[in-house]
Amino acid sequence: MKTRNGLSLWVYAALAAIVSAGGATSQGAEAQEWKTVYLAESAEYTQLPLRFGVEKGFFDQQHLHVQFVAIRDPVVGVATGNLTLAFGPTGTFLRAAAHGAPIKIISSAFRSKGPYYFIARPEIKSFADLKGKIVGTAMAGTNMETIAKYILRTHGIDPKNDVTLYANGSNQQAYASLLGHQVDATIIHQPFAALGQLQGHAVVLVRAWTDLPKTYHTGALIAADSTIRNDPDVLKRTLRAYFASYAYAKAHYAEYVPWLEKHLPIDPRAIELSIQQDDVIWDDNPMLYPDALEKTQEIDMALGDQPQHYDAGKYVDLRFIPQEFVPQDKH
Repeated sequence: MKTRNGLSLWVYAALAAIVSAGGATSQGAEAQEWKTVYLAESAEYTQLPLRFGVEKGFFDQQHLHVQFVAIRDPVVGVATGNLTLAFGPTGTFLRAAAHGAPIKIISSAFRSKGPYYFIARPEIKSFADLKGKIVGTAMAGTNMETIAKYILRTHGIDPKNDVTLYANGSNQQAYASLLGHQVDATIIHQPFAALGQLQGHAVVLVRAWTDLPKTYHTGALIAADSTIRNDPDVLKRTLRAYFASYAYAKAHYAEYVPWLEKHLPIDPRAIELSIQQDDVIWDDNPMLYPDALEKTQEIDMALGDQPQHYDAGKYVDLRFIPQEFVPQDKH
C-alpha cells in the first residue's frame, strides 16, 4: 500500500522505528562506538537527500561522523579506501568487480531505476525527427550512453547509422550543449529535464524508465572488500542511515523541498516539478534481486557494453542491508 507521497507503509514504519529509537535498532554494543565514514561529495539533485539526512541527524543516530570527499571515480575511491561506500551504475560496478576491482555491490540505491529523461529541442516532435541529427549520450562508456542507445533502438532509430552520437557530458554540461545547439537531443538527469520544459528550451520525448525493462537496474552501492572484511558493522550502520535519510526526505516533501531549493541555485519551479516527476521511481528498497542483475547484463551485452556474462553472485554481498526497509512481501 502506498501513501500520498508514494512511499510504502512499511518504509514509514521502518523510519518511525529508527527515529523513535534514536537509531539504536538492535545493533549491539558496537553501535555505541563512534566511527567516521567517508562519502562522495556531490551537489547533484539525486544525491542531496544524503546531505539532508546528515543534517537531520540520521548518521548521528548511528554514531557515525560523516566526511564528504571529492572523488571523481567511485570505484577508485572505494577500492583505495578513500570512500566507505559509493553510489553509481549497477552494470559499471559489476564489470569493475569482475575485472578485478576489490569491491562488492552491497545494496541497491534508494532507487533502482535511473531518473533519466530523453529531451530534445522543441522543434523535434518525435524520435523519427532525430534521423540525421546529433544525440548527446552523456559520457562515453557509461550506463547513460547504454540507455540512450537502448531508447533509440526502442523507437526505431539505429544509433550507429541514423544519428551521430556525441559524448556531451552530464547535467549542466549536457543541458548547455542542447541550448547551444551542439546536440539536437540528449539523455539527461533532473532537474534539467524539468528546467528545459519550464524555460521552453526542451521537450521530453520519453522518461527512460518507461522504455527499459522493469527489472533493468541502474543504481547500486559498493564497498571495498577490505571494509567488508574488517568493519562490517560500519557498513550496516551506514546503510541504515542512508536509507533513513532518503525515506525521511520523501516522506517530508514539505520540509525537504524548501531545503533543496536553498541548495540548488535554479528555478524553484523546476525543483518542484522534478520531485513530482521522479516520485514514482523513488522506492527506497535496498534489496537487489537476481533477476535484475541478469536483465541488466543481458541488455548491456546486447548493446556491446559488456563482453560476457558474469556470475553476479561472486560480486554481490547483501548481508549488510537494513531489512526494515525491504518490502515485507520480499523478505
